[in-house]
Amino acid sequence: LQSGQVVTIADVLGEGPEETIRFHQPLIISKDCRYTFQVKIQACDNPFQFVVDKFSGFFKWIQDKIGKEISVATWDDDPEKEKVYAKVQQLPKVTDTTGWTALWGNWISVKPQQDGTAFLKVRFVSKVPDKLTTRLVDIGIVLRDEILAATSISIGRLPIPCQAVQVGCAGWFFGSNKHINSDDLEQAIRDIVKIPMHVRMGISWRTIKLETGRTPPWVDGIQPASAL
Repeated sequence: LQSGQVVTIADVLGEGPEETIRFHQPLIISKDCRYTFQVKIQACDNPFQFVVDKFSGFFKWIQDKIGKEISVATWDDDPEKEKVYAKVQQLPKVTDTTGWTALWGNWISVKPQQDGTAFLKVRFVSKVPDKLTTRLVDIGIVLRDEILAATSISIGRLPIPCQAVQVGCAGWFFGSNKHINSDDLEQAIRDIVKIPMHVRMGISWRTIKLETGRTPPWVDGIQPASAL
């Protein structure tokens, strides 16, 4: 190039295609919320079936309670592996251990004729979350006691902080106390940066550790500084 000559990006990259490029957009599930849950297993011949029955009852109860629009899905949200179950009748057969393991994101290690606890996970999804009587992110806070009393399932009070199965960390955002709703902040970021809804995005708060690597204690009920 001659010195002083003005060069544009188009000169370097060449002209783009005349037609508009349309990227494939997967099925948009407007809400995706993940929780941990526990099932106390009484000594029986088939612990796996025991948990399947408990979970099936739990799924029916949650649909009756907050709306049929809530579904459960496999823990892995890869489009080639993902399955969404909108009805109890669609859940895997009790003999389909692979299907249930994919749904729970874990397996049951309790042996027959032994008491124990299964530590599992559940992923709620809904295409129309506004029609539900309870927000997905509030299920644990609002319904935890009712769920335990009705189904013997103990669900986490709060959703899992990071909603993605595989996380690509973009780096620290800022240091702050957690005085903002993550859902509202996520939507604000999407609006400002213009991130399409079909692009999966998650926000996770993490406490800033001390130099020793330990989590600082709460002082006078004030949460330690967190980073996003």
